[in-house]
Amino acid sequence: MLNATIKLTGTAIALLLAAQLAATESENTAAMESARQATYALQKQLGSRLQQAIAEGGLEQGVQVCAQQAPRIAEQISAEFGKSVGRTALRVRNSANQPDQKQQEVLQLFAEQINRKKDPAQLESLVQLENGTHLYMRPIVMQGQCLACHGNINDDLRAQIYRHYPADQATGFQAGELRGAFVVTW
Repeated sequence: MLNATIKLTGTAIALLLAAQLAATESENTAAMESARQATYALQKQLGSRLQQAIAEGGLEQGVQVCAQQAPRIAEQISAEFGKSVGRTALRVRNSANQPDQKQQEVLQLFAEQINRKKDPAQLESLVQLENGTHLYMRPIVMQGQCLACHGNINDDLRAQIYRHYPADQATGFQAGELRGAFVVTW
């Protein structure tokens, strides 16, 4: 039986570590791109359904789409991408979307950066949590058309929203403010 000892020089160890780091960075880049694409898919499908509902039946029908179809759309996108895909905010409409501590931290960072006029399209976050879970977030910024349900709303619409979301906190926003974030975990 042959006993062999492999001696690794400092250079060899550095090369091995560099190769491992490059592989990890490549995996993170691919995972981040997949997470980003999942958020775009959710944004596109939900936005399309909302626009169609509002065109057909007004804002009240849009509220129904958010209440009834948005969770199913998120589940479909999650299954398609093999990651949990959803939304959260500091001021939620759906109490099921409450952010955890790490998500709150990222949301607050997004809000600070947007308030400092950083381009929201350039903002995103990828962190690996202590339990090994990856968390990707991309901000949702209030657009003009969103203000109809998330800005200063009338009493009739407020009553419709409260029927579906009795603890709603997601009104009173201004265009350009942080509304929330898309969240992807795996």
